[in-house]
Amino acid sequence: PTPPSPPTPPSGFAFPSECTSTATHDAASGTLDYPAGSENYSNNEYACFFFSCPAKQATLTWTRFNTESGYDFVSAFPVSGNTAGSDAVLNEHSGTRLPANTVVEQDGIFVRFTSDGSETRTGFELDFVCSETLPTPPTPPTPPTPPTPPTTECPTPRVRKAWSLLSCAERDLYIAAVGRFHQDRKQDFDRVVNMHLQAGQYAHQTSAFLAW
Repeated sequence: PTPPSPPTPPSGFAFPSECTSTATHDAASGTLDYPAGSENYSNNEYACFFFSCPAKQATLTWTRFNTESGYDFVSAFPVSGNTAGSDAVLNEHSGTRLPANTVVEQDGIFVRFTSDGSETRTGFELDFVCSETLPTPPTPPTPPTPPTPPTTECPTPRVRKAWSLLSCAERDLYIAAVGRFHQDRKQDFDRVVNMHLQAGQYAHQTSAFLAW
């Protein structure tokens, strides 16, 4: 089968009108060193850069950073179509600490550099990579719940009651159970009676007496 055509990069990225300089980077990877060489950037700059990466994952890795802290800023914004989301700033930094990597899964990244009217520094450098978006790994299946181990405790413990405390229904059930035992298992019933006669009071302390 014919492979699908790669997505078309946004045509004519709409740079803000305030930009004093613009540059578009549409290669799969590259490096931006600003300003180029060993010179410092200028005062009152508003430099704009667009890193095109349609429908893929764009990553900026900052390798050098030196701007006037609190006054000269580098900001990064996600790009959708041919415009940048001005309210959705990803990074905004000044000073000498390297910003964290900037990652976007839309159509690219817009980077803006602004400087005030005094004091300049050596600027910044970054690596740009446009790569396929990694698929989200499937959620592993939930392991089955292990069976509950059998308990050795009686789920419905017996409650011993005096005959006078039994209800009429309980008395009838008891008499019917003993009658059924005598009817279906007469030989065992006779043995219980015989054991009771021979053991005397001791039989009253055994479970066998309950059946009798």
